[in-house]
Amino acid sequence: MEKIPDITSDTLDKLRKLDINSVYQLAIQSPSELALEINDVYFDVESAARLIGNTRKILIENKILSKEFSTGDDLLEKRNKISRYSTGSSHFDAFLNGGFETQSITEIAGEFGSGKSQICHTLCAAAITLMKNDGLDANDNGCSTQRAPESIIFIDTENTFRADRVYQIAEQKNLDPKDILKRIYHCNVYSSEQLELLINDLPKSIEQYNTRLVIVDSIISLHRAEFSGRGTLAERQQRLGKMLNKLRRYADI
Repeated sequence: MEKIPDITSDTLDKLRKLDINSVYQLAIQSPSELALEINDVYFDVESAARLIGNTRKILIENKILSKEFSTGDDLLEKRNKISRYSTGSSHFDAFLNGGFETQSITEIAGEFGSGKSQICHTLCAAAITLMKNDGLDANDNGCSTQRAPESIIFIDTENTFRADRVYQIAEQKNLDPKDILKRIYHCNVYSSEQLELLINDLPKSIEQYNTRLVIVDSIISLHRAEFSGRGTLAERQQRLGKMLNKLRRYADI
């Protein structure tokens, strides 16, 4: 982060105290939230927006993010590079034009018992086959550095994840179930506040575990249970909207 234009050592120290340690984590921050967390009279929303803007420019220069204004052919090239994760069903994949898109959010909706969690379990096994297992990444000198194998984060708010079910699905597909389970990082969540904190800190976990797919099953159940009645609807929707907006920003990078 030292290479970010106009960043001071004092700001760097404050960012690290907030556990923001990379350009990726900084680029997806909200200016208003960052200014509030730093809590410095000399670091207002405008300063935060300028800092985040400079950070995003670095990612744009390295072709990790799209330019602020892109031509149609640039966007077409980006679309053509998007890969898809299979659902495990050829018919379902055909319905989704090849499977679940990367760099996007996909919502699975349906009645209780309709198979939403089953799709998530199947996706865990199928998606791993498209991920790298060598954990190698090129550094600035063109040399390879060791990273964790690409992985999946499974955020579980309804206690639906079953490792034995993923094991069975992997065996049915002639995959190595133990390798797949080692690369799934599961977290049980018990309250809406815990879920919001987890989503807020998700970039750190994504970098730590070299994650390529995040599954949340489900994102609305805790808020639906805790914010009942029409009087709490506005707050519930606002808090859900904030989480979805953060997930959208994470997916963009």
